Amino acid sequence: DDADPTMDHCDEPDMEENQEEDERVVALYSEGVPRRWLFDHLKSEIEQEDACKSLPQALMLWLVFVFMALFHMRLHLLREVSNAVEFDIQENANFAFTGF
Repeated sequence: DDADPTMDHCDEPDMEENQEEDERVVALYSEGVPRRWLFDHLKSEIEQEDACKSLPQALMLWLVFVFMALFHMRLHLLREVSNAVEFDIQENANFAFTGF
């Protein structure tokens, strides 16, 4: 037997299924694509195009939100105050140990 043992797990394709597939392909080439398929494809393409067109507006809205949140909450000022308090506590916490 010249069969390759590594290919034992592969099933032979069903000849009847292949023949049906070939008939469908021949029908598509001779009759063309059904209208419903064409319209479904065009509808899908238009929806995808609309989604891509809305992406810049969504990105701009997100950027405006981020900048407004940063400037409204003044996070840089909050961080500076927090650092100053932390520094003051660390540098001046030795009064309890020196007895003053």
